[in-house]
Amino acid sequence: MSMEQATCCCDTQRTGGVEEPRKVNPADRYHLMPIITPAYPQQNSTFNTSTSTRAVMMEEFRHGLAVTYEILQGKADWMKLFEPPNFFQKYKHYIVLIATAASEVHHLEWFGLVESKIRVLVGNLERNEFITLAHVNPQSFPGDRELCKDNEHLSMWFLGIIFKKVENTDSVNIDLTQDIQLFTDTVYRQAHNINLLKKDVKIEATHVRRKQLHKYLPPEALQKRKKDTPTVTFTPSLATIKLHTSYISKIKPVAAFCSTLLNKTSYPPPQHSGKWS
Repeated sequence: MSMEQATCCCDTQRTGGVEEPRKVNPADRYHLMPIITPAYPQQNSTFNTSTSTRAVMMEEFRHGLAVTYEILQGKADWMKLFEPPNFFQKYKHYIVLIATAASEVHHLEWFGLVESKIRVLVGNLERNEFITLAHVNPQSFPGDRELCKDNEHLSMWFLGIIFKKVENTDSVNIDLTQDIQLFTDTVYRQAHNINLLKKDVKIEATHVRRKQLHKYLPPEALQKRKKDTPTVTFTPSLATIKLHTSYISKIKPVAAFCSTLLNKTSYPPPQHSGKWS
């Protein structure tokens, strides 16, 4: 018995014969990034991963790998690896999603429902032939006094959009009305079904450019972030040097494995017999 066969047998015994759900359940064959739970019943813990979220994660993996190589070469310190990206400097186009309600109680309920359905809007945008990526910022933002009217309560979400470049065309007018309307109809219909739809609740979605974000966000949220942690210079001891050398020797194989994994940008569909139950 080869080492691979032995490992496969051990894994099967340890997980109780768990198989990939895409091979068992036909409805799961469209999952893009399956991470399977090691217990029965087997489930994909990342079933909500979309084309855009997978692209964002792959980009962050590549960025982390590149920064790690810089650190190993002594060109950067470890703090660079944990610098947060600035979402509002990353894209040229955004969609502002605004949920409003007249009372605090209604806004709390409305806020939760709208937030849970944002992935529907992402899916609608991904199916648009002119959109390459729809990246939602999970953080919500309160509205300022200029946006709030009649003492209403307001929350905002932002989605970064990348449009496809059309060949032999300088500019293209892209209408997102239908994609947004399908999303709002879904939210209102769900709210009606669970008796959550009130007269004072409302949802709006608007396309804006990066230069227009100042109308919705404070300056500190839009400015480019800088390092807040000061650089500390010290002379390492011999023990520190030995520890650092040992750490580098261990992390280099991991970095090489990540590099190989990131070069695989697409996943082939699972093989099946052609008979679906």
